[in-house]
Amino acid sequence: MKFSGYLILTLAFAALSCRKNANPIAIEFVEPSLGAITYQQTDYDSFSIGHSSGSKFISKDIVAIAVGEIDSSGFHVQDSSSMVFDPLTNTYVTDFNASISFDLKRLSLSLRVRYYRVLGAWIDFDTTLSTITYPYPGTEIIWNTAPPQNAYAVEDIDISDSTIYGQINDFILMYDMRTGTTSQVQVGSYEVVAVVDNRYLFYDHNNWSLYRYDLLTDSMQQLVYHPSRRFMMGLEYNNGALYELLWDNPVISLLKYSLSGQLLDSVALDRNCSRLTILNGIAYFEDWSTPQKIRQFDLSSKTFIGEFKAPAANYEGIRIRDGYFYFSDFNKRTVSRFPLNELFTYGPI
Repeated sequence: MKFSGYLILTLAFAALSCRKNANPIAIEFVEPSLGAITYQQTDYDSFSIGHSSGSKFISKDIVAIAVGEIDSSGFHVQDSSSMVFDPLTNTYVTDFNASISFDLKRLSLSLRVRYYRVLGAWIDFDTTLSTITYPYPGTEIIWNTAPPQNAYAVEDIDISDSTIYGQINDFILMYDMRTGTTSQVQVGSYEVVAVVDNRYLFYDHNNWSLYRYDLLTDSMQQLVYHPSRRFMMGLEYNNGALYELLWDNPVISLLKYSLSGQLLDSVALDRNCSRLTILNGIAYFEDWSTPQKIRQFDLSSKTFIGEFKAPAANYEGIRIRDGYFYFSDFNKRTVSRFPLNELFTYGPI
């Protein structure tokens, strides 16, 4: 439904002129409810706007429809259409199926649907839509890390009790979800983080070696040394062990360590995997191929067993905790979550 916004009123009066010259057939007609507007997020950066009666909108009074954003400077039309007069039914007909695109950094949109009436007046219907629910409808923002708080996006995350540990730039932020307060540890973490018992932070230091930081004693120690040009891409604590995704160009491997740094297992992966979370013996990775997706990996059989839609167009850290799937949205500078069951309901590819 594309039409230049400034021509809408002109077309409305032209349609009125056609109506006066027609010889309509009188039939029973029920005017549609103007407020029965439908909104559907069809991609990470777009909405489809229509009417509950279907794409074919019929009215005796409405001669044009415009859709766009509203802000402090006014109404900005992004999509519109004129109505075609049908003399047999004495009605105006149009294909009401608008499309709105938005910047991925946006958290919400204030939209307006404007109906132009036969005599030149109009009626507006305004609504505010969240842009974070595609493709998982239960998505909610838990932590907004956007400027002015931080100039950088949270990359890797871990969650323990009510605290989110977020690796950002070269330090780690700790966000208490109950109080909404944030504290910081300057440890030189550049990519990944995992927490154990709300006391020990495991992370990469200087972009490769694996370190442990003790929050109580404010001390750090190196557990595993990786030669330069090897980078940690993911880290997770599960069932008493530490799992690490290590990139050694061109191979990405999943390594398993004891908490003292002893290597227990290793498997090379044949996918572009990054980030890491584990639940019930199944690992979930971010696949950085285009488009991004989530991959399942069985730790027992050491095989990939499924894939799911990415929760955002550019997401980073992931964690499954307490029945929720958490992720950091790089574009929106947020940490969000959705119910884990939605991954299996809406996500399979």
